[in-house]
Amino acid sequence: MSASPREHGYSRRARASLFAQSLLLVVLAALVAALCVEVSRTEALRVRVDASRRRVNTLAEPTLERIRQLPSPARVDVFFRPEPGPQRELVAEVQRRALEFLRLAAARAEGKLELDVHDTSELEAVQARATELRVDDVANKVVVSLGERKAVLSFEEWAQFQPDPLDARRLAIATFKGEELLASTLARLSAMEQPRIAFSTGRGELARESGEPGGAGMLARALRDDGFELVDWDGTGPLPERTDIVALLAPTQPFEPDALAALRAHVERGGRLFAAASSVVVYTGKGSTSDLLTSYGLSVLEGPVCKETIDPVTGILADGDPRVAVLPVSGSQLDARHPITAPFVRHGRRVVFPGALALQRGQPPNGVALIELASSPRDSWRDTLIDPRTRARNFAYDGPDEPIGTFALLTAIEAHTRTEDPNARGRVVAVACTSALANATFETNRDLWLASFNWLARREHRVVVAGADPNVGRLDLARGPYLARVVQVGWFALPAACLLLALSIWFARRRP
Repeated sequence: MSASPREHGYSRRARASLFAQSLLLVVLAALVAALCVEVSRTEALRVRVDASRRRVNTLAEPTLERIRQLPSPARVDVFFRPEPGPQRELVAEVQRRALEFLRLAAARAEGKLELDVHDTSELEAVQARATELRVDDVANKVVVSLGERKAVLSFEEWAQFQPDPLDARRLAIATFKGEELLASTLARLSAMEQPRIAFSTGRGELARESGEPGGAGMLARALRDDGFELVDWDGTGPLPERTDIVALLAPTQPFEPDALAALRAHVERGGRLFAAASSVVVYTGKGSTSDLLTSYGLSVLEGPVCKETIDPVTGILADGDPRVAVLPVSGSQLDARHPITAPFVRHGRRVVFPGALALQRGQPPNGVALIELASSPRDSWRDTLIDPRTRARNFAYDGPDEPIGTFALLTAIEAHTRTEDPNARGRVVAVACTSALANATFETNRDLWLASFNWLARREHRVVVAGADPNVGRLDLARGPYLARVVQVGWFALPAACLLLALSIWFARRRP
């Protein structure tokens, strides 16, 4: 009598069913993974969390250096008190983090930071100190004093909040900003003579106080926090008194000859100029920013600089996609010796130039030095041709008709002056990329522009660039081999591993 199929394990039908179920699970897992990737691209569904390890504060070395370089010790008066109500736990947590951070900073500041935590139950002592500080309301405030200057920091400035995902009626800490807040406050107070920046207005420049993605409000706020004084100049008369730096934030209309003459004379006297040509409305004729830069042997070329890119979703070459004009720049593409860009090379940081125009080096006048600070990759090209049907650029490489190679994106200029002081050379920083200055990209480029303005202000000692976060890794899926590796691992290696696991289980269960 022959043995039944059950005596030798599963029947053929049961084995086929098990194999089909395993294969279905693998397919479903791949679909769920793809769905999760797609959902993660939706900004509205992202939740920010306070991801600092164990919620313990740290202090970066550049911030400590700034504190130690203060001209005199700074005093920090803390007037924290418990707050009733549904947010009392949140308030207590922010206060704990702030106090912990301030104690850490005071302990490591080598005597340049004095911390005084007041007991708010002692009303007379608190009132006496508030009167001495000339601050009316000190409840839940931190007062930072440096000589006669002071800054009052409110509770809300220490952190960024968001609705608690577990309880919409309560708030949670999204990001603790203690180090950023203290560093910017001390920088603002330590500027004994604030360098004055005159921003040109009335010619289509970026809106200096706008919070829109295309505005420059974040740049203006960062400059103020770093100790600069900002004023306006309409270009119709002389520069404001005590102007150290003139900033042209991508003007789209030409300057009058008198205004250009005033700008050239300012640099000749040892003044400084931040010249950003517009890459949106391109004009290189008389009175333009490009016309001004030709005085120093530099010109702006039409056609955005592009670099071949791959769509991270489809894996297909993004030919004709405007994303080819978004250029991340790092490493060997930055000057490793200049004070502006050397910290970026040292710390492995990158900056981004969306839609940038190339800066062409010509023959500079005698006594003028040009330094290319940032350049495009060797295989980039200038998209110079315009489609006659759409009258727009096609963002595709059109063979020999479009130049290919390395193009300068950011240039520093040092010019001779009419003064006898050899250290009073005029300085210019030139760029032709409107979007690189706007709010939309400012978080990436923040340190670059602060370093540029500090170099223009002859404050090289204040050029501080934070190092890259060692816990954060970036894969450039648009360029490089990373996309192919992600596809191979995600779509082939993981499903194959699951299939092998299913087969091993099947063979194990098949044994009698």
